[in-house]
Formats: sequence, C-alpha cells, structure tokens
Amino acid sequence: MQDNSILQPIIATVCLSLMLIPFMGPLQGFGILHQSLKKDLHSSSFEIDLIGSISWLTAFTGTSFVSALINFQGVFFSARISILLGVLTLYISSFATAFWQLIISYGIVFGFSVCLAFHSCLQGVGLYFQGKDKLKMKNFAEAFATLGVGIGLIYVSPLFVSIVNYYNWRTAFRSSSLLILAIGLISSFILEFLPKPHTDTKVSSKQQTQLLKKMFSKTMLGHPCHFFMCIGVFTIGIAGSIAMLNLPAAMEVDDNVDRRHISSVMIVNGISATTARLFIPISNLIWNYKSYPLFPICAAFISVGFIMGVSMEGAAGFYIISICTGLCSAIYSSMQWKTMRELYGETRLQAAMSWNLSCEAFGRFLGPILAGLFYDLWKSYRVAFEMSVTIGCISTMSLVLAVICGQRQIKKKSNLSFIRQRQSRPYIFIRKKGSDVFKMYKNEGNKYVYSKKVSSHQLRPSRASMTLQQLQELRHFQEENGFLSRVPESEHSEIDNCSRSNVSTLENTSGFSEVPEECSCTDCIESSTNKS
Repeated sequence: MQDNSILQPIIATVCLSLMLIPFMGPLQGFGILHQSLKKDLHSSSFEIDLIGSISWLTAFTGTSFVSALINFQGVFFSARISILLGVLTLYISSFATAFWQLIISYGIVFGFSVCLAFHSCLQGVGLYFQGKDKLKMKNFAEAFATLGVGIGLIYVSPLFVSIVNYYNWRTAFRSSSLLILAIGLISSFILEFLPKPHTDTKVSSKQQTQLLKKMFSKTMLGHPCHFFMCIGVFTIGIAGSIAMLNLPAAMEVDDNVDRRHISSVMIVNGISATTARLFIPISNLIWNYKSYPLFPICAAFISVGFIMGVSMEGAAGFYIISICTGLCSAIYSSMQWKTMRELYGETRLQAAMSWNLSCEAFGRFLGPILAGLFYDLWKSYRVAFEMSVTIGCISTMSLVLAVICGQRQIKKKSNLSFIRQRQSRPYIFIRKKGSDVFKMYKNEGNKYVYSKKVSSHQLRPSRASMTLQQLQELRHFQEENGFLSRVPESEHSEIDNCSRSNVSTLENTSGFSEVPEECSCTDCIESSTNKS
C-alpha cells in the first residue's frame, strides 16, 4: 500500500510532463519556420515575428483566465480541453494563406491551449503532493514537470528542419497536431487508471476575486522587491524571446553560417535547458538550499551569452547564445515557483506568479517585434543582439536588487511573525541576544502594541537570592500588569493559581534568543526560595 502511494504521484508527474512536450515544441520551434513562412505568405520579418510574439503573449498572459477555468472545472478536465484545442488549432493553421489568419489561429488560440496545458500540468502535479511534509517533493515534482519545455525543443528542431527542407511549414504544423493527439491520448488513458488526488483545485468565484485583490494590494504593488522583480522578469522575457524566435532566422540570413547548424544550435539549447532542469531540482532536494539568492544567475547567463555571441564570428557565437539562453530559461523556470514561495509566502504565491508570468509575457511579446523591426530597417539581426546585451545587464541588476529587498522583507516577516501566530496571548516579551532588557508588547484587540521595557529579574528572578523587598516589588509589578488573577480577598484567601499562561516568551529565526517559559508568580518564587 505504501509502495502504491509513492508510485502513483511519480506516474502522474511523468504523464503530465509528457503531455506538455508536444505543446512546447511548436511554440519554441516557430523561429525555425520563420523564413519558410515569410516566403510563402509574402510577409515582412516584422509580421512573422508578430505572430510568434502574440503566441508567447497569449501563452503567458492567459494565466488569469486559465486559472479561473482550472479552478471551476478542475485540472484534468482542463488538460483534455488543451489537447483538443492544440490539435484543432495547429491543423487549421496549416491552411492559412495570410499572416492575420495565423495571428488568430496560431497566435491566440494555440497560445491559449499552451497556457492551459502548462498550468494544468503544474497544478495537477501539485495535487499529488499535499501537505507541509511533502513540500520538498512538491518543489521537485513541479520542476520535473517543466522538463517538457526543454525536451520539446530537442525533438522539434530536427523535425521542423527536415520537414521544411523536404516539404513546407504546413506539413510541420500537421505533424505537430498528430503528436499532440497521440501523446495526449496516451497520457490521459494512463491518468484515468490512477486514483484521483484527495482534492481538486475547484474554488469559488469569491476566492478568485480574492486572488485579484491580492495582485493589486498595496503590499504587492508598494514593496520594492515586487517592483524590481517585475523589471527583471520583463527584461528576461525580451532577451530570451529574441534568442528563441530570431536565432534561427539570424543564422539563415547570415552568410558566414552553414544552414545545417540551425538544427544543432536549437538542439544544444534544449539539451542545456533539460540538463539544468534536472540538476537544479535534484540538488535542491538533496541540500534544500534557498533559491532566491541564486535567482539573478539566470539573467547573468543571458547577458554573458549575448556578450560572447556578439563578439564571436560564425556559428560559434550562435552556439554560445543558445547554450546560455537555455541555461537561463531552465534556471528561471526551475527556481521561479520556489523563489516566489520564499519571498511572498504561500498565501500570495498565486498573485506573485500571475504578476511574473504577465511581465514575462509582455517581454516575450516585445522582444521579437523589436528584432523584426530592426531587421526590416537595417537588414541585420546584429542590432537586436547588441540591444539584448544591455537588456541582460539591466535584468541582472534588477534581480539583484529584488533579492536584497526580498531578504530584508523575509527578516522583517520573521521578526513580526509572533504577532500573527499568537494573537491570544495578553503579553509578549522579546529580547535580542546578549541583552538583559525585554520589550513588552500588550495585546490590544487584533494587534500587539509596544508598552515598555522590562528588566530580566522582573521576569526571571534569581529565586535563591530573592529578598522580601524584591518579592514585594515583583508581586506589585505582576498585579499592576495583570499577570495575577484578581480574586476577592478574604481572611484566608491566597492566590493559588499559577500565571504561567499569561506570561510567554518566544523563539524565532531572526536573532531573538529563546527564554524558557517559567512561572513567575509570587507563590512559586516563595516556594523555590524556601526550598533553596
């Protein structure tokens, strides 16, 4: 029974990852068909790049609508809808005779099906790893599920290059639709025999409205971490999309590069991306390190790749750009969910991811359009690649600043986490390491308000050396602050109840020392003094 409980999530993760492969292939391999589409449709580079840009824009900005569909209908129903849309749109796109027809069929509808398949895959994997004890496995499974992105580029590069050489782009689209149908049916058939997870992701419209409120809340929009993160992700989208969609076209129009290198360059991109997507989750599962300090590395890879690629002549420069952009996309996508979870927390994870995906989508939309426009003006993609060098440096600096601000935010949250966790306690005392003075916070409704400073002997007196005067001062302090229960005094009334529940000190991860929870009522102190 235990073996089945382990095996079922693994099979589900593999099936959902396989389902994503045939979708990411045509999306990322669109640049290979650039020159074939340009000649057949008699269009400019700007118009062809506009088709690819819209498909990337729809694949990422459709997150809100796709999330609503998944939340109302469930993950597995949405995955089947994505398969149906992907098959139909690619087949219909193969009959297009003008670029505006491809904008509707391929750019909008197929881009939406990719978005639906991607989010169905990730959320479906997450359903099989519920609970805090499975958080590490959940991060690993989500990163493993994105392997389809790199594998899709590995298979589609030689396939599209061979088909274009012997046939045309229409045959490439039709063969891709058949692959989506075949792999989608096999994956769906296997998933049908697996037991469904305990809960699906169906939520009410009220919860969906709360997600939108979180996206536009002051804590999300006003924090500098969020601002720098959006800038960094937006610029990564610009540089990454230029490398993905315009690199094959740049190799075709460059006289110093053999056309046979096009397939090899794109395969190298897919292999580097797949290798990094495997290494990062496995290393994180073993060592469980923080992801957000390493997040700027993805932008550094893309800036270094374009710097070296522009400075080198021939096919070597294109190989360098391909490897570095593959590593950038793999590191970014593998660390993105875990980084956002560390910076924003689980409650704001979906809102933060919606912002990130939207910013990346607009970057991927803008990048190929600028590259196509520059080519129509100067008949060279070198200007676009040189622009990507500057954009990569801006992205690196933005993500570094986002990490610095995010680290401060994490420390601030840990310092004040005791306020949210223990609202029922009337008093809270904290102190820094090495200090004998406590800060006393008093509960006033839904929040704690700083009251005054308290010395350590008032909370944890030395019981063996207490004098009668010190005992009286301590009792007066406790009664004044409400630590002792007020009972009607009679001739023989004594305060017998211990006030342990009213006095508490906390331990947290932000440099505050733990103070053992002791009874500081007068009776216990007197009894301890008598024993000593």
